[in-house]
Amino acid sequence: MDTKKYKRLTLNERVIIQTLLEENKAKSFIAKRLKRSRSTIYR
Repeated sequence: MDTKKYKRLTLNERVIIQTLLEENKAKSFIAKRLKRSRSTIYR
């Protein structure tokens, strides 16, 4: 059986993403800070 390699963003991560986007930070910067894929931030 395959195991999931993806997990959902927590509420805390979503708040951080929203805050950093409002500060006009780059999506790649946010991804590195949260240790998430850049495509996750774009979605």
